[in-house]
Amino acid sequence: MKRYQDSDEMLSAVDYVVEANSFEQLTLWKDWNNRVEWEDCRGGFGVHVGDVGDLFPVWISLLVAKINGKVVLFWFPTSMVVDYEMCENYIKRHTVNRSYRNLVDAQNFHNVVHDTDKETQNV
Repeated sequence: MKRYQDSDEMLSAVDYVVEANSFEQLTLWKDWNNRVEWEDCRGGFGVHVGDVGDLFPVWISLLVAKINGKVVLFWFPTSMVVDYEMCENYIKRHTVNRSYRNLVDAQNFHNVVHDTDKETQNV
Protein backbone atom coordinates (compact mmCIF):
# COMPACT_ATOMS: atom_id res chain seq x y z
CA MET A 1 0.00 0.00 0.00
CA LYS A 2 1.14 3.51 -0.76
CA ARG A 3 2.96 5.40 1.96
CA TYR A 4 1.55 8.92 2.22
CA GLN A 5 3.76 12.00 2.42
CA ASP A 6 1.45 13.96 4.73
CA SER A 7 -1.94 13.79 6.41
CA ASP A 8 -3.68 15.86 3.70
CA GLU A 9 -2.62 13.38 1.02
CA MET A 10 -3.76 10.49 3.22
CA LEU A 11 -7.13 12.03 4.01
CA SER A 12 -7.85 12.86 0.37
CA ALA A 13 -7.62 9.14 -0.47
CA VAL A 14 -9.97 7.93 2.30
CA ASP A 15 -13.14 6.04 1.39
CA TYR A 16 -14.26 5.01 4.90
CA VAL A 17 -13.63 6.37 8.39
CA VAL A 18 -13.52 4.22 11.53
CA GLU A 19 -13.01 5.62 15.01
CA ALA A 20 -10.79 2.96 16.56
CA ASN A 21 -7.62 3.09 18.63
CA SER A 22 -4.64 0.91 17.78
CA PHE A 23 -5.81 -1.97 19.99
CA GLU A 24 -9.29 -1.89 18.45
CA GLN A 25 -7.74 -1.82 14.98
CA LEU A 26 -5.59 -4.84 15.84
CA THR A 27 -8.65 -6.65 17.18
CA LEU A 28 -10.60 -5.85 14.00
CA TRP A 29 -7.69 -7.13 11.92
CA LYS A 30 -7.60 -10.39 13.94
CA ASP A 31 -11.36 -10.81 13.49
CA TRP A 32 -11.52 -9.94 9.80
CA ASN A 33 -8.17 -10.54 8.05
CA ASN A 34 -9.12 -14.08 6.97
CA ARG A 35 -12.38 -12.85 5.45
CA VAL A 36 -11.30 -9.65 3.68
CA GLU A 37 -8.32 -8.38 1.73
CA TRP A 38 -6.51 -6.26 4.34
CA GLU A 39 -3.30 -4.39 3.56
CA ASP A 40 -1.84 -2.08 6.22
CA CYS A 41 -0.03 1.13 5.44
CA ARG A 42 3.06 1.35 7.60
CA GLY A 43 3.12 4.65 9.42
CA GLY A 44 0.55 7.27 10.16
CA PHE A 45 0.22 10.83 11.35
CA GLY A 46 -0.52 12.77 14.48
CA VAL A 47 -2.62 15.83 13.71
CA HIS A 48 -3.38 18.90 15.79
CA VAL A 49 -7.06 19.58 15.10
CA GLY A 50 -7.58 22.61 17.32
CA ASP A 51 -7.52 23.85 20.88
CA VAL A 52 -9.94 23.85 23.80
CA GLY A 53 -9.42 27.23 25.37
CA ASP A 54 -5.89 28.59 25.46
CA LEU A 55 -4.28 25.67 27.26
CA PHE A 56 -5.50 22.42 25.77
CA PRO A 57 -4.42 21.30 22.29
CA VAL A 58 -6.49 18.50 20.71
CA TRP A 59 -4.58 15.83 18.79
CA ILE A 60 -5.68 12.74 16.88
CA SER A 61 -3.81 9.81 15.40
CA LEU A 62 -4.47 8.78 11.78
CA LEU A 63 -3.72 5.30 10.42
CA VAL A 64 -4.97 3.74 7.18
CA ALA A 65 -5.42 0.30 5.68
CA LYS A 66 -6.68 -0.87 2.32
CA ILE A 67 -9.63 -3.20 2.86
CA ASN A 68 -11.15 -4.91 -0.16
CA GLY A 69 -9.48 -2.26 -2.31
CA LYS A 70 -10.84 0.73 -0.37
CA VAL A 71 -8.80 3.08 1.83
CA VAL A 72 -10.07 2.95 5.41
CA LEU A 73 -8.97 5.58 7.91
CA PHE A 74 -8.66 4.56 11.56
CA TRP A 75 -8.52 7.55 13.88
CA PHE A 76 -8.45 8.10 17.62
CA PRO A 77 -7.80 11.01 19.98
CA THR A 78 -4.41 11.10 21.69
CA SER A 79 -4.47 14.33 23.69
CA MET A 80 -5.29 14.66 27.38
CA VAL A 81 -8.31 16.84 26.56
CA VAL A 82 -10.56 15.77 23.69
CA ASP A 83 -13.38 17.58 21.94
CA TYR A 84 -15.02 14.84 19.85
CA GLU A 85 -17.10 17.28 17.82
CA MET A 86 -13.91 19.16 16.89
CA CYS A 87 -12.23 15.87 15.90
CA GLU A 88 -15.18 14.66 13.84
CA ASN A 89 -15.55 18.03 12.10
CA TYR A 90 -11.86 17.95 11.20
CA ILE A 91 -12.25 14.47 9.69
CA LYS A 92 -15.37 15.52 7.77
CA ARG A 93 -13.69 18.66 6.40
CA HIS A 94 -10.61 16.78 5.20
CA THR A 95 -12.14 13.63 3.70
CA VAL A 96 -13.81 13.74 0.32
CA ASN A 97 -15.35 10.31 -0.35
CA ARG A 98 -17.81 9.92 2.49
CA SER A 99 -21.48 9.33 3.18
CA TYR A 100 -23.54 8.60 6.27
CA ARG A 101 -22.60 4.90 5.99
CA ASN A 102 -18.86 5.27 5.99
CA LEU A 103 -18.34 7.13 9.29
CA VAL A 104 -18.43 4.40 11.94
CA ASP A 105 -16.84 3.23 15.17
CA ALA A 106 -15.18 -0.14 15.79
CA GLN A 107 -18.50 -1.71 16.85
CA ASN A 108 -19.98 -0.94 13.42
CA PHE A 109 -16.93 -1.90 11.37
CA HIS A 110 -19.00 -4.66 9.75
CA ASN A 111 -20.79 -1.92 7.75
CA VAL A 112 -17.48 -1.05 6.09
CA VAL A 113 -16.82 -4.71 5.31
CA HIS A 114 -20.28 -5.23 3.86
CA ASP A 115 -19.96 -2.10 1.71
CA THR A 116 -16.53 -3.13 0.42
CA ASP A 117 -17.14 -6.87 0.10
CA LYS A 118 -16.96 -7.74 -3.56
CA GLU A 119 -19.61 -10.46 -3.21
CA THR A 120 -22.21 -8.20 -1.59
CA GLN A 121 -21.58 -5.22 -3.89
CA ASN A 122 -23.97 -6.68 -6.44
CA VAL A 123 -26.69 -7.76 -4.00
